[in-house]
Amino acid sequence: MLEALRTRPTSGGDRGIARLEAFSDGVFSIAITLLVLDIRVPQVSNGLAAALAAEWTEYLEYVVSFVIIGIWWANHHELFEHFERSDHTLMLLNTLHLMCIASLPFSTALVAAYLGTRDGDEAVAAAVYAGTLLLAAIGYNLVWRYGARGGLLRGEISESYVQRRNRLGLFSLLTYAVAVALAFESVALSLALCFLIALYYARPSRRPARGLQPASAATSSDAGDAAAASAAPTAASDLDGEPSDGQG
Repeated sequence: MLEALRTRPTSGGDRGIARLEAFSDGVFSIAITLLVLDIRVPQVSNGLAAALAAEWTEYLEYVVSFVIIGIWWANHHELFEHFERSDHTLMLLNTLHLMCIASLPFSTALVAAYLGTRDGDEAVAAAVYAGTLLLAAIGYNLVWRYGARGGLLRGEISESYVQRRNRLGLFSLLTYAVAVALAFESVALSLALCFLIALYYARPSRRPARGLQPASAATSSDAGDAAAASAAPTAASDLDGEPSDGQG
């Protein structure tokens, strides 16, 4: 019986991807919810409007980080559309990426607390925030590169597509590194650069892996076989084109 359990194929050709994505979605949802818990309700007997206005840094960081985490989540979903299956190492690398995402509420609260202060604390807080995003991007790229080298991607994805996406990921890492260094020169420019990177990845882009069926799904029915066969050349040519602008 144990041998049968070990050799039993994963249903639907999923091979562990759905469970990995479900866990990831949970981490993203918790991280994005925790952001609002750092917004404190002013305790005043009068002058509530002024007290609320005084907390503008918390509101700003909440909006910015909420958008950034949301974009990370959308691109994480897009990333795993390229994968045919997962393995133990991929799950660990994905967990490393999620660890960085889960720490964003802390770095967001740090910036909100020290924005506008002196003695270099504001710069340190901004550097920690940009550094958290840099670490998240490193984890994201590790997931992608391991999957590409480990044969975990869908078979239709070409080597040229992988290389172009690798270069895009490297550019993102360098940009986040610049944002970290820039924090000690201009906090505003550093934070603005982090937000601009997120906006770049939020724009509509080609998603060449979207809509492709796993290889095992091709055996589901004769009609499905015919449709997949007729669509395969187009899908393969799409994957030879420009890489989808995945985060990181």
